[in-house]
Amino acid sequence: MQIRHRDTAPSVDPAAYIAQTAVLSGDVRVGPGSCVLHGAVLTADGGPVRVGANCVVMEQAVLRGTPAHPRWSATTC
Repeated sequence: MQIRHRDTAPSVDPAAYIAQTAVLSGDVRVGPGSCVLHGAVLTADGGPVRVGANCVVMEQAVLRGTPAHPRWSATTC
């Protein structure tokens, strides 16, 4: 299920697999070749959630976006 939240809808690459019971809410991006399996919840409640290419989010996982910390960036994580 994909839910629009805070005026942002999830974006899923056509080459990704999202199980029917997974939930994507808000500013969530899933890259090519990635899988989000049954019961997983990805929610961008305070910040974006990014799943890159060829990743697997396992069953029942919960990923929640939070505001970025000033000391962290995509290049240092």
